[in-house]
Amino acid sequence: MKHIAANLTPLLTCPAFMLWHLAGAVICIPALLYAGNWADPEVGGYVATFILPAWSACVLTSLQKDLLHKPFTFCLPGHRGVLRRTTFGVGIAASLLASVPVLTFPGLSGLSLLWALWSAFCFGLIIYLVVMGLQLLMDAATSSPALFGAVAIVLIVFPSALVLVQEVAIFAPGWNACVLAALSVFSWRWLGSVELARRTCGRRFLSLQMAWRHSAGAEFWESGRRESLSNGTWRLRHWLLRRCFARISRRPALSLRRHLAAAQYELAGYLLPLRPWTVPIIALSVPVLLVVAGYLPPRESGATDANTLYIASCVLGMHLGIPMFTTMLLPAGRRERFWSALAFAACGGLVVLATSLLLFILLQGMSKLASPLWLGGEVYPFRPADLGPALVPLVYLPMSMILKVTCKKWLLIPEIVLMVIAGAVIVKGGVALRDLSPYAIIAFLSVSWAILVGVLYTYSFHRDLIRE
Repeated sequence: MKHIAANLTPLLTCPAFMLWHLAGAVICIPALLYAGNWADPEVGGYVATFILPAWSACVLTSLQKDLLHKPFTFCLPGHRGVLRRTTFGVGIAASLLASVPVLTFPGLSGLSLLWALWSAFCFGLIIYLVVMGLQLLMDAATSSPALFGAVAIVLIVFPSALVLVQEVAIFAPGWNACVLAALSVFSWRWLGSVELARRTCGRRFLSLQMAWRHSAGAEFWESGRRESLSNGTWRLRHWLLRRCFARISRRPALSLRRHLAAAQYELAGYLLPLRPWTVPIIALSVPVLLVVAGYLPPRESGATDANTLYIASCVLGMHLGIPMFTTMLLPAGRRERFWSALAFAACGGLVVLATSLLLFILLQGMSKLASPLWLGGEVYPFRPADLGPALVPLVYLPMSMILKVTCKKWLLIPEIVLMVIAGAVIVKGGVALRDLSPYAIIAFLSVSWAILVGVLYTYSFHRDLIRE
């Protein structure tokens, strides 16, 4: 145990690890208080308490896997038993704490309260073990919290589903105990198996501690791209990249068109999928998202939650690069850098705007054909998105590009903050954006894009390009 503690000390004391624990406290403590204060059978608020075991599994398993993928870890004495005991010890403690709000649930006393506490404990430990398994199987530790967050959002917006999960968590002790017994036996054997050691040791992994560093994230994704390309290149992708590369040689040297062609080739290599199965997955996921967003219930403000689909346009804008500091090693002057960056910003704006308008048109068309949905005795009509929030990604894009130019080293944190702000504006400001005057919209767009042009001009003509 001393060897494990010695190796865990650098991870336990790093600022990123403390930041994730602070974020966990900000999320889990209000969730526990909410579950205790809103113990109403008709609300389903008790489900919020299971954020604690899920978050504990995310943070602990990321920490354990960050240690596991080092080859020397398996030379430590008793490591297999330590991994099992640590995982189950933290899971049992988190599940016990998550079951405390059951004490405030109305109508429970005596033996029924004990059975409800046992059922809630089993359900919380099941969630903990499931999230733990996802963390061990995924190469990026941030994928599991994102998946868990998506499930939580769906439960929140559909109250009938939230109540159903609450009923299963509290009033199904037999089923929860059976599932937990089978899952515990499997997890105990898997955590000490040789297959897990072989899968984890030396494999690339982006932990929660390294996710805040832009250089670590870039290195992780580039290693994944190299691994995928070494297994064979998709013929269509290879043909498109060859066409883009051929355009570079056909352009005159020291010209703006040559610099634009090189930037297009670099951006195509970054955005084009590496495998053909990515296309059908996207083609299937988009209609599912459209249907789910359309049937989300309206809020008290009158805005529809289908506006959340416009966040996808913001995500697209976040991945659009700006070729001011290209890696193609082509000679280019300051004027070429400025005009190529400005041209790519304008093209990115058109792509983001077209994506938002396409989502708006698809939801409007589906509203004419979709029938009301019956779920849990309630009727959910199909509600299309508003047009006003569709312009938020067009304001978000220049801000994201400004961050890519000015904050290249610590880019992830300001990008996350900017994405959260854009998402809050889209979701919360649906009615206000719908009623906003065209002059105000034009003013917002003009100011944001004017700031981007000013930053590009400053970095192109007045900064030290060698140091950049």
